[in-house]
Amino acid sequence: MGLWPKILSFISFSETSLRKHAVWVCGTAIQNNIRAQKAFAEKGGIKLILDLLKNPNEDNEIKSKALYAISGAIKHYPPGLEQFDQEKGYETLLSLLQTSNLTILRKSIFLFNTLLLQDPIKVATRIEEKGLSRQLVKLLETYGDDEDLADKILRTLLAEFQYSSKSLSEDEINELRRILPEIKNKYGEVALSKPEWEELETRVKSNQKAFHIS
Repeated sequence: MGLWPKILSFISFSETSLRKHAVWVCGTAIQNNIRAQKAFAEKGGIKLILDLLKNPNEDNEIKSKALYAISGAIKHYPPGLEQFDQEKGYETLLSLLQTSNLTILRKSIFLFNTLLLQDPIKVATRIEEKGLSRQLVKLLETYGDDEDLADKILRTLLAEFQYSSKSLSEDEINELRRILPEIKNKYGEVALSKPEWEELETRVKSNQKAFHIS
């Protein structure tokens, strides 16, 4: 465990190759290893990785590896998720959704989905406050032709709808209702299973009805 300070020190180096390798080592070491997750968090690893992701000038390949590392740091490790929240991790992930880099988009959305499955109610509440679903609707409209990205967006929207209340405006719900038939026709059960499509459509309709009732 005494190696962590040395490994983490490389993350602040100016040389891209050293930062890249250090982040990769971190991500690999903490995967499914609670002792490593604990040491990584205690030595400030989560903050350092999030700082990389927050930097608009950081190399995208490093950011991709940083997403792998942050996922490993908080997956099935509640203290890590708590620290992630305290260090504005949700806001950081949301900011990454502004990129045009498809790899970063896919990994960011996949991480949101992973977090929703890990701690559904708590995570859904936090990302509802931050407006994730609004971002996802915009991305689905922009990148609906990318099958893999569309799949990740749909699954994350479904997971959020399952555990949050009303996180979209009426205009956004109407936009989602307009987009979904086209996406469904294009990808069908390659994206979602029939029951998943039915549930997503039902929840979107329920959200729309809520506006009319209120």
